[in-house]
Amino acid sequence: MSANPRINVTFDDEAFNQIKLIAYKEGKSMSEVIREWTYERLDGELSKNNIDFVCRLIREQLRDVLQPHVDRLAAISAKGGVQSATAAYLTAETIARFVPPDLQEDVQEVYLQARKKAVRYMQQKNSSLED
Repeated sequence: MSANPRINVTFDDEAFNQIKLIAYKEGKSMSEVIREWTYERLDGELSKNNIDFVCRLIREQLRDVLQPHVDRLAAISAKGGVQSATAAYLTAETIARFVPPDLQEDVQEVYLQARKKAVRYMQQKNSSLED
């Protein structure tokens, strides 16, 4: 095969005139315009045919990069949950052990009120951060 193989392409008059006009406006030969279009189309087809492969590679790379951070956030969340449960248990245990029974309120009611106050507090913190 020669260094620059050739092919002949036939166009109708309207397409030929449009290509000729585009080539004139761009200061190129008609062959250059058609060659560029052909390369663009070939590149596009190559990309289109490989999009699934490329997407899979990107997903794998993102997962590999993000997974340690996701794992770390999950561990921090789990520790926070354990700390919260420990604090709630200690509070209830402290009330049960050290407050005289006639002065104790229902621990469950106190817990629910404290939880509602905590939620309101967190909502205020979030809204103040957004301002």
